[in-house]
Amino acid sequence: MARSAQYHIDSGDEPSAGQGKVKLFCRNWVTLTLTIYVLTLGNFLSSWNQSMVITFDDVLLNTELHNYDIVDAQTKEEFSGDASGALYGHIEGAVNVPVDTLYDWKLNKWRSAAEIESALRNAGLTHSKPVIIYCSTSLRSSMVWWVLRRLNYDARVYFGGWPEWVVRAPDELKVLGKHITE
Repeated sequence: MARSAQYHIDSGDEPSAGQGKVKLFCRNWVTLTLTIYVLTLGNFLSSWNQSMVITFDDVLLNTELHNYDIVDAQTKEEFSGDASGALYGHIEGAVNVPVDTLYDWKLNKWRSAAEIESALRNAGLTHSKPVIIYCSTSLRSSMVWWVLRRLNYDARVYFGGWPEWVVRAPDELKVLGKHITE
């Protein structure tokens, strides 16, 4: 529901309080329209969709069974553990597909299908094996997930991502930067 109100500002020779600056820009009456939107609460209900999300226990089990390919959507520096500011690295056995290889931030658009397919092929991904994607916030992994799903990959986002893995996984399943392990 929207409500509108109109206000008139007189640009006469003697401005009233609050109209001094408006007089400089107005020669006649000016009509300002203010629209107020009244929002009502909806009935959105969320639900867990196992076809889109995977948990720590599933990823940990995959380190033994290797049923999924694991994709790290962090930057190359974060993946290698060379980024500053936090504890970076990757899950043992993961391949790095930075979202920048799929999305052009300067042009604000997805790269061509040929470029995307080439990047996925170079990472060793095929349609024959489902994919787990993670990053440090789930934002970039969600973008990679979207691309993979559009290309008919069976893909899921690791809900806890790198922050959960660093805290919960055994040390031998974490690949950290050289400056951390020395």
